[in-house]
Amino acid sequence: MKIYTSIFAVAILILFLSSCTKDNSSGPVFHDSIAKIQTVTEYFNEAQQRVTSFTYDTSSRLIRVSYDEIYNKEHYYDTLLYNGATIIIITYDSKNKLLEQEVFTLNADHLAVLMTDTLGDQTKSMRKHFFDFSIQEHEANIYGYDANGYQTLEISSNEYGGTHRYEKTFSDGNLISSTYQFMANDTVIQSGASSFKYYTNNVNTIGNFNRGIPFLGKQNTNLLSGISDQKWQSADTIRITTNYRYEFDNLNRVIKQYIMTQNSGNDDVTYLAYTYR
Repeated sequence: MKIYTSIFAVAILILFLSSCTKDNSSGPVFHDSIAKIQTVTEYFNEAQQRVTSFTYDTSSRLIRVSYDEIYNKEHYYDTLLYNGATIIIITYDSKNKLLEQEVFTLNADHLAVLMTDTLGDQTKSMRKHFFDFSIQEHEANIYGYDANGYQTLEISSNEYGGTHRYEKTFSDGNLISSTYQFMANDTVIQSGASSFKYYTNNVNTIGNFNRGIPFLGKQNTNLLSGISDQKWQSADTIRITTNYRYEFDNLNRVIKQYIMTQNSGNDDVTYLAYTYR
């Protein structure tokens, strides 16, 4: 579980290349012809929050992601080691102290089917100091895919026996619905369902392939226009609506993504500014 990554960068994994060079045929295909994101700058209600910078090697493999937090002036970065059917993601703070390590195991199609996550000593000490036991010392994810390479299943288990399960349905190259369930001690604590809509005339240029992480499955073909979420916990129902709009450059690549969330009468606006290499 990336403990320093916002929901907008959740999937932004990472990375430092091993000194042992490997041919791309023994690992994921990194789609050199697809535009690669170089920076993402996140704003919340017009205030700059974070700058995320991506570095790639000559084979278009993502080898490093650096995070600069504007508000609290923190810096940390991810590195990636490619080793055949294994990808190791290591997170360090600004003093090069280990924060976290994720190990992804790939299948014959070069897609991640298992991820194990272990915290570094620096993060463990933070966990004890702040008594934040939501930060798990150990976590494991299992991933499943359909015949076209879209990720349709994610099961996340933590050290306390809690399990998060996400099931996803795709149509015409886009995620159209998903369900969520959180269980602890064989009891459902929370569940939810989401539906997704798209701008079908706009091609997605900010997905997994554009970020250099094809091992997490194919990206949506088109750009999101809206998400409707419902979550159920005990007798409570929470409804959240999120709408998206975009600005483009002369190559039809996304350069700004506006994210407008309505939750219990409160309206929040985040936007992300993209540059490409």
